[in-house]
Amino acid sequence: MKRPLIPLLLVASLLAFMAGCAEVIETEAPEVLPQTAEPVVEEITEGKTEVVLDYYPLTDEERELIWQTLYAEVRGCDCPNDECLVYVAQCIRDRVLVKGYGSTVKSVITKKAQFVHYRGKASKELDERINNAIDLVFKDGYYAFDEPILHFHADSVTPDWADDFEELAYIDGTKFYN
Repeated sequence: MKRPLIPLLLVASLLAFMAGCAEVIETEAPEVLPQTAEPVVEEITEGKTEVVLDYYPLTDEERELIWQTLYAEVRGCDCPNDECLVYVAQCIRDRVLVKGYGSTVKSVITKKAQFVHYRGKASKELDERINNAIDLVFKDGYYAFDEPILHFHADSVTPDWADDFEELAYIDGTKFYN
């Protein structure tokens, strides 16, 4: 009686694959990021700061505050495109992670004269765009620049501090700075 060759080949392939996996597991343990929102910041020369964190887990309250802020800033800063939404979200996250701006999303957003707030509803399309920007920055750890975004303003105003910081981008009437 002939034994079927295909099941034997499948078993042999599976055993070889498992043996290869065992070697990889023994020799190359994957790096696992800690499940914490604790800021991780590394100082760089000449006072520059690099943010070293791939994600920032949000509470429901933080996510709602960020949503309200992005909606208000988009309406008030001549920056209606998705790129601008992402930059404003990154500015909020980067301020939380860099010392001196606040240690939580709430403390950064509610600091006097820093961000515009809005309580209300947006169109379904804008709501989706805002949520996508929040996910990209806080969940996926996206960075638009190698340096953190710490300030921004509409082109219609020129704050006293604007000359003290490096301009990173100019988008639809809004300037972003490090």
